[in-house]
Parts: sequence; structure tokens; C-alpha cells
Amino acid sequence: VGFWGRVTSNNPCTFVFIPAKRTVAPSSAVALNQAPPLLSASYGDRETKTSESAWEIQLLASAGARKDVMNYVGVMPTEAQASGAAVFDPPAPAAGYVSLSVINPQSEISDPKSNRLAASYAARSADPKKVFAWPVEVRTDLAGQAVTIAWDNVENLPTGYGAYLKTPEGEMIDMAKKPSTSFAGGATGVTLKAYTLYAGSAEALAAVLAAPLSKENTFVY
Repeated sequence: VGFWGRVTSNNPCTFVFIPAKRTVAPSSAVALNQAPPLLSASYGDRETKTSESAWEIQLLASAGARKDVMNYVGVMPTEAQASGAAVFDPPAPAAGYVSLSVINPQSEISDPKSNRLAASYAARSADPKKVFAWPVEVRTDLAGQAVTIAWDNVENLPTGYGAYLKTPEGEMIDMAKKPSTSFAGGATGVTLKAYTLYAGSAEALAAVLAAPLSKENTFVY
């Protein structure tokens, strides 16, 4: 049980509410279900490849019984559709949570907490070398708990497309070959891990996956 509000202005404001008495059930599933309004027609259809103009990947975070499962990144045919499919990420519970957010780099709001999305889409690009990239943050206050980041629907990305998740340690995980990754929560306080999800054609991803040049083999003319 809780309240949350979103303010899209940097001007001071006052938020007032009068709480009513509520009772919490002895046991309940703790999940954040913030589904976007748009999904491609073939989402979840393992036999059908999506088109280059409409596809998405679902991201899920879990730690024990705590889950945050309704998070999506993908592509829509137009800028208007991509913008309309974005979903603001509601705040995590006050305590005992795991939360996954897609960071919105286009936000004009100065507070970074307001830049978190549950669904983030880009418009289709005609450039075959276009790499789609989404910064992703996972945070938890569950001390010592193993946190798992998993994904779904990678199987029906457009033909020739791939998706990779870059870990905080710099490892590039092929999301088509590995179903999840994990980390351990810290001993105290909030643990935050920053990832980046890259998707695109094999030609586009080649530059992202290329090993960095060593100083010994780099020349300036």
C-alpha cells in the first residue's frame, strides 16, 4: 500500500493526501506490474520473427520472492509511437525491494529519479548500422540476496538481429545464448548496478563487440 506522484516541472509544488486506514494481507506477492500499452503482434510467438519496425525485449529482475517483471525496450515504427509507448517507472516500495529501470537519456527533468522508465522505445531507423542502446539500472536493499536479471522474447527479434547486455564489469552477454545474469546484494544499504542493453543487426553490433585497440597498436597521423 502506498502513494506516488509524478511532477514534470522543476518549480516548487505541494503534494497533499489524506490517508485512509488500510490493512495489509498476511502474505502477498510483491511485484511491480507496469505493462506498456503497445506490444508487437508477434510478441511471445516463438515461431514468428518480428519486423525491423516493431519489436521488443522484456527485462525481469528478481531476488527471492521480490520481483520487478514488466519492463520493456524495443522499437516502434515512428517517433510518435515510440514516445507513446513509453511508461514511467513507479517508485520501488519503501523497503524490501528489487527494482529494474530503463534510464531515459532524453528526459529534460533534472531529478534523475524521474528519468526511470518501465518501458522505453526507439523509432525505427533506416540505417542498417544503427545500434539501439538502453542504459538499465537494477537496485535492491535486500542485503546479501542474489539478484537475477533475466530477459524474454529475444528469440523473435528481427532476422539477423542480436542483443547483448553489458555488465558493470564490462562483460558482453549474448542474450540469445544466456537466459540471465546475477549479482549479490551488498551487506548493508542499497546496491545499484548499471548495465547497457545493445540491440541491432550483426553488422551494427560488430563495432560494439570489437575489442578496444591497445595503446601499442594505436597510431595518430
